[in-house]
Amino acid sequence: MRKVNLPVTLITNELKQWNIINTQSMRLYSDENCDSSVTIPEPPNPDTCCRSGCSHCVYIEYAIRLERHFKDGGDAAKKKLDQLIDDPNMRQFIKMQLDKPSDQ
Repeated sequence: MRKVNLPVTLITNELKQWNIINTQSMRLYSDENCDSSVTIPEPPNPDTCCRSGCSHCVYIEYAIRLERHFKDGGDAAKKKLDQLIDDPNMRQFIKMQLDKPSDQ
């Protein structure tokens, strides 16, 4: 199976349409707290989110990838989520999921 890479403009237009992500903040993040050799993970397509607050939300998975990308224990990932996700309810839900202990 071949991996299909959608152009960033298609993804950002979809995310902007759903008012989930702030497209002005989508850029590479270069900071001492992240692995600069790896680009920041791209956010999920909003069509993949059911918006029911499920435990395996694609946005939670995205936040976990961000947390792994940054090396400061999650603070930079949360700041990046603040920049990327416009919907305050979705943003808070994802942050609460990140704060949960991993055994829950």
